[in-house]
Amino acid sequence: MPTILLLDDNKDMLQVLSETLEFHQHTVICGFNGHEGINHLNTCTHLPDIIISDLNMPNMNGVEFLGALQRNTIWSQIPVAIMSGETGDRSHILQAGADAFVLKPFHYQEIEILLQQLIQTTR
Repeated sequence: MPTILLLDDNKDMLQVLSETLEFHQHTVICGFNGHEGINHLNTCTHLPDIIISDLNMPNMNGVEFLGALQRNTIWSQIPVAIMSGETGDRSHILQAGADAFVLKPFHYQEIEILLQQLIQTTR
């Protein structure tokens, strides 16, 4: 199962989604914003296979985080899904370089399908 870097400033969302992913045998690393995601990537010994990030976070939002990933040749290879509660964010997020858009609220099955699709595209 893939290792997932999960970023969301909403503590409840982060906890529920990470616990659900872990229940389904995924390894999850959590952070509350893009800066924490960058810090993890800078210090980890094993890069995550997939990144799921909220769009609206303090300090460094999802699009700013995506830009930081794209400026690093190694990190830019990691598939990224950006979550938002606004349908109008979809085209902006995909144009910014995200591999997928997740509309909140969602059912866990949607996330699992997305993970499988992102895994297949990296092989």
